Amino acid sequence: MLKQAQHTPGYASALLKVSANKELIGKYEIDINHAASIQFGRLVEIHWKFRDLQHAQNISGGIDFILLDEADKQMVRENIMSAIFEQI
Repeated sequence: MLKQAQHTPGYASALLKVSANKELIGKYEIDINHAASIQFGRLVEIHWKFRDLQHAQNISGGIDFILLDEADKQMVRENIMSAIFEQI
């Protein structure tokens, strides 16, 4: 199910919001914020660089790549600093 969600527009910004949501801290047996932070970091590290389908096919090296929606990338750019400061 998570694999399918990765291809949904808004996935990266949703992970960012979950990772910064202090209301989730301590509510579940697993640390939801930490899990979302790790998933967000991996998503950005591996998939952020792909500009379009052709570019991804050329440089992906055969991995199952994700094309992030440009509006989602912009949402992350606009909100990442506030998400970081919410964790302080």
